[in-house]
Parts: sequence; structure tokens; C-alpha cells
Amino acid sequence: MRLLFLLVCFYLKSTQAADNSSADKHPPLKLSLTHIEGVMDVADEQAPYNRLLSVLTEQFGLQFDAQFYPSGRSNFLLDHGKIDCIFPIAKGVYRGEIETRFLEPVNRVSVHLFSYGDTTYTSLEQVRRKTVVYPQGYLFSNLINDNPFEADFTPVLTPHSGMEMLKKGRADAYLDYLPDLRFSLTAEELEGINYSSGNAIFSTFDGFECRIEPHKTAALEALNSAILSLKQSQQLQSILGNYYNL
Repeated sequence: MRLLFLLVCFYLKSTQAADNSSADKHPPLKLSLTHIEGVMDVADEQAPYNRLLSVLTEQFGLQFDAQFYPSGRSNFLLDHGKIDCIFPIAKGVYRGEIETRFLEPVNRVSVHLFSYGDTTYTSLEQVRRKTVVYPQGYLFSNLINDNPFEADFTPVLTPHSGMEMLKKGRADAYLDYLPDLRFSLTAEELEGINYSSGNAIFSTFDGFECRIEPHKTAALEALNSAILSLKQSQQLQSILGNYYNL
């Protein structure tokens, strides 16, 4: 019920904002939201990316028909034209034959290998043929599919599950984004975790990835312009707070 309530709130807020706006009306963008605990959170309207969506609807009159889906499902829906955009998503996912547009970035994220104990991993080569757990559905810009060092990538439902596997010795490393992990884990879980801050597996931008469709061009331009406006006014930094990393 809580999920349904949040989705209804997103839709009603966006519709009300559009009705009160003097800006041109655009068809709602079908938006797939990726649940990231404490960041784009199905149960917390005050999470950083939740707040960003609220500002985009209330301040700029943008309309979203938004639903939460697992990351892998979101990519499938975008590839098959069932949705218009995914948010948030890291730039760089290979789409094959379909054309997509990555809008003005809203943040920067980096991918790291996390571990407990004496070992700190600084590269993927160090986990060759080792067990690496990661959030289910994440592609890490096709890293999971390409798997250049033949790691045993094993999906887990939550970061908490990943930490438990590390502590029990059932996995060698956990692959995830920063700053996301700092928002998802408890202080107890973060204590003693190792990673190399200066050796990210890769860094990329975070934001909206959208299908290129002629009838949605105006709506995408409006969304892109709104993000640019928030960045230029430094309001984006205020909205994202400690999660801001541009």
C-alpha cells in the first residue's frame, strides 16, 4: 500500500503542477524509477532523488507517470518501448539498435569493490575467478555482461544481504556505487568496510536515460531545460544535499 501511495503522490503532484503552470503542456513521460535505499526510495519521499522529482513536478510543471521497477526490468522496458525514461541510471549502458538520449547529468557516481578484513581491492583483475556480489539487476555500464576477468558475479537483493555474505565469507567482494552505499547501509555495516577511494573501477554520470521518440521531443527538452536550470542556480546541490557529487 505504501508503494501505491507514493506512486499516486508522484502522479497527482505532477498533474497538479502542470495544471497550475503557464508552461506548454506535454504528455506525461512514462518513467521507471530504480529503488536505491536512502537515495531514490520507495518508502521515503525525503530521499535526495525523490525530492528532485518533486521539484521537477511542482516547480517546473513536468508530468511523470512513474513506477518503481527492478533495474533489469527497467532496461527491458526501455529497450522494448514500454517506458520513456529510466531514472536514476548510470550513463553508458549499451542499447543495441534503439536510440536513447542521456539527459543533462544530475550527479556523478563511481563504482568500487568493497570488502571486509585485510584485503582492499583496487582493480577487477584482483577478483579474477572470485565471488563478487552486487545489487540484483544492476549492469554497471555492461560490466556484469562483459565480465573481462571471469569473476563469479552473484546478485543479491539488497546491500545488506551483500554485507552479510562478505562477513560470513561467502563472497570476496561487493560491487556497488558511491555515494549510494553510504546512504543504504547502517553505521554498523559501514564500520570496518574497505575500499580504495582513489581507485574506482570506473566513474560516470547519473541521470535520466530516455528513448528518442518524435512525439516526446518537447517533453524531453522541457525536462532537460529544468535540470540545467537547477544546476545553474545551484538549487540542485541544495536539493541533493550530501548526495550531491558533481
